[in-house]
Amino acid sequence: MDHVAAAFGSGVPSACVVDVGDQKTSVSCVEDGMSIRETRIHLDYGGSDVTQVFYWLLRRSAFPYKQCSPASRLDALLLHKLKETYCHVDLDTCGPQEHTFRVSKPHHPSLQYTLQLGDECIIAPLSYFNASLFQLTGPKQSWLYDPYRGDSDDPLDTGYLRETGRKRETADTASDSVDQSQLDDEVDALEPSQSQDSKGQIKIDKLLSLDQAILHSVDQCGSDELKRKFYSCVIVVGGGAKFTGFATWLRSRLSLQIPYQFRPGEWPAKPYEFRPEHMEVVTEPREQDPEVVGWKGACIMSCMESAGELWIRPAEWRTHGVRTLREKAAFYW
Repeated sequence: MDHVAAAFGSGVPSACVVDVGDQKTSVSCVEDGMSIRETRIHLDYGGSDVTQVFYWLLRRSAFPYKQCSPASRLDALLLHKLKETYCHVDLDTCGPQEHTFRVSKPHHPSLQYTLQLGDECIIAPLSYFNASLFQLTGPKQSWLYDPYRGDSDDPLDTGYLRETGRKRETADTASDSVDQSQLDDEVDALEPSQSQDSKGQIKIDKLLSLDQAILHSVDQCGSDELKRKFYSCVIVVGGGAKFTGFATWLRSRLSLQIPYQFRPGEWPAKPYEFRPEHMEVVTEPREQDPEVVGWKGACIMSCMESAGELWIRPAEWRTHGVRTLREKAAFYW
């Protein structure tokens, strides 16, 4: 639902929405006010993990504030401020630079420190594109969403129909015998290879980087036209990726990996002549703070005339139960 609100707040009907928060990152494709369930991805890293990677690099670069402890709230806020102030993804800004910062604690005199910052300011944000760095902050996982999650109140849900439906025979009708080993192979092929929890989430072994998660999310769309549409507009919201040059870097990474037939815009005759400006990666929709885009979109949705149709009356709930929520909710149930 937060991705739908972010799309409304950005003023676009269709987009691939990337929400980079403090503790997690989520990706999904929004089409006409609905988040496509098959495209939803949850990643167990966010802005706080970038802060920890940045601190890990600072400690190996003679960080002058030796008493710094991320477990302390004041020190954690200090590290967060240092990350937002000095980290960037601008390759034009390179080489060591001298910076100063001040540490203030209650009942203690303020202390000013001087530090030299170089590649640490770029390496920490780039951990979004090299997810192996996040292993420094603990074990991480990538989660997909099962589009065929069962509904206990609906005996004829999509999952039931899929599991009980018979596979249409494509072999020649003249053949009446079937090899038992071939049947076993077909059954094994239908069983999912990932582990699934009770919430319909599927855990995959590989920790996806941000660009890989976007590519995987768009690839789950049903038609080529939808894929081309979502590749052409990627919206990044949340406070975990507010770095100078982040949009340019993400657009460059995606433009090198998008299949040629799905690339948006007017295409030249040769694949290597693709120009990244055909793809739009927005990190500040309508010049808004990306942290509040979702909230503003939710305000817009609540003021729409159709919002009155989302109310569920007590009589409707007693009569139809959870099926009413599935029919009236502004998201897939």
